[in-house]
Parts: sequence; structure tokens; C-alpha cells
Amino acid sequence: PIPKIRDGIIDYSFICFAYHLLIFLYPSPLFPTTYINMPESHKAERRRVQKANRAAGIGDEMGRLAGRVKVEKKLLLCTICSQEMTVTKSNTDLIRHAENKHGKTLEICFPAATELANEMISKAAAKGGGGGKSSGENKNPSLSKAQKKKKANLDMDDLLSAGIPGKKEKKGKK
Repeated sequence: PIPKIRDGIIDYSFICFAYHLLIFLYPSPLFPTTYINMPESHKAERRRVQKANRAAGIGDEMGRLAGRVKVEKKLLLCTICSQEMTVTKSNTDLIRHAENKHGKTLEICFPAATELANEMISKAAAKGGGGGKSSGENKNPSLSKAQKKKKANLDMDDLLSAGIPGKKEKKGKK
């Protein structure tokens, strides 16, 4: 077990091997051999769940649940320049392309765009898309932003006239 010396350079590979062998054979608190398990990433967790779903026959062939599968984007080709563009509910990019690049209308460049947009809007309405707000957040949708602000100020005046403090102002630098 003496390190070999070649051309004035000491070969420590045997010493390293012996050291690791000793640590493996005789574990001690000074040289811990057990490692802390790192938490699995969300990607690994998702794959594990999908594998269980496939085994149980739930979801599609990839094991994804039906509600979580993303709908593929609807793409249309411009009839004039054959540029492929995504159809949205408002079709702003399509309209901008048709008017600015070709000086034409949406119906000429992308004939099926309005039908697909109406279909997307009807699906969103049937699904109950509320613009990302929770049910309690949008209590009176008929009021405009200015009307809501005016109503909030009137409510604050009522609180102040009743002697109930509203928001407390913080002391210190502004």
C-alpha cells in the first residue's frame, strides 16, 4: 500500500481507493455515508402520477387528465402571403396583419378567422370564463371603473361622518 512514484510524481489513486473502501466498510459519524434525499421535482412527481393514471386507465394515452390537457392553438394561413398566425378571441394580430401588411380586411386575408373567434368566445362563455376574477371580487359588473371609485369615496365619507376610522395612515417618510 505504498504509493508508487513515477517520474517524480506520486500516484495517489490507490490511496483514494483505499480511503473510499474504508469509509464504505466501516461507516462512522465522522464520515457519513447516507445522503439526505432531495425532494423530487414537480416534473418527476407529475410523471409518477401520470404513470399511475395510465396503469389505472384514467386520462389519455399519456396519463394526463382531461381537464388539464391544453387545447392546441388554432392557426390560420394568410391567403395572400401564407404567413401562419394564431387565432384569438379578438384577432387583433390578424387584423393588424391584414390592414398594415396588405391593406385589406380580415375576411380577405383570413376567411375563417371570425367564425373561429366566435366559436372560442362561445366556448369561453359556456365554460364560465370570468376574466380571471373570483366570484366575490366582481360583485357589480354593471358599474364602470369611475363609478366604482365614486361609490368607494362615498362609502368612505359615510364612515368618516359616522366617526369610524377607515384606513390608518402610516407614520414616517412618504
